[in-house]
Amino acid sequence: MDRRGKGTVSAVALLGIACCLPAISPRAVAQPFGFRTMGLSPAVTYDDKAKCFKDNSGCTFRYISGRRFSVNAYYRQVQDVFNTTDETGARQDLDYNWSDIWSEPTERAGSTIAMGQYDFTGNKPDALVVASARQDKTGETLCGVNVYMLVAGQWKLAGVLKATDVLGACEIDFKVNKITIQRHLRGFYHQLTFQNGRFEDTSDL
Repeated sequence: MDRRGKGTVSAVALLGIACCLPAISPRAVAQPFGFRTMGLSPAVTYDDKAKCFKDNSGCTFRYISGRRFSVNAYYRQVQDVFNTTDETGARQDLDYNWSDIWSEPTERAGSTIAMGQYDFTGNKPDALVVASARQDKTGETLCGVNVYMLVAGQWKLAGVLKATDVLGACEIDFKVNKITIQRHLRGFYHQLTFQNGRFEDTSDL
């Protein structure tokens, strides 16, 4: 008699049951959100836990390329603020274009922000780069890049690259005179190329 009692099933019996069960297909799982910039140096990245746009705490990057600037991103009263403060204390608000990437306060607060500098022309000073990414409720990754260049001592928004159809991680690659965001789909990508004195769309979608 089995001393383990009537309610106990032997391991052999369990194995026999398991071998006869139909295979269960795993559910499709959304790709984990990831964000990284390659080639952008120096740079600083604030993930969504930093909450650059929550209250007035903000996030800051120190730009040094001939000139010195403090680059700031924060939320003030009812609007997002991107601005720079130069070595003399003069402040300049930056124009920006984040439509399609985020707009609502909860989207801003949940976005990862990267700020850095890059030389697209081979001549100093470096361009100023602000990048952002977040994952929406459907699991799609939204990436955006704003590029600024110094013109007569003032920062001008020179290039905007957006990708709202990225499968998986947002990987922004800065190489020579190009910014590339891979879609992770059959080799397609979003791309800006600095040529002919301006940024041009050279995407392969």
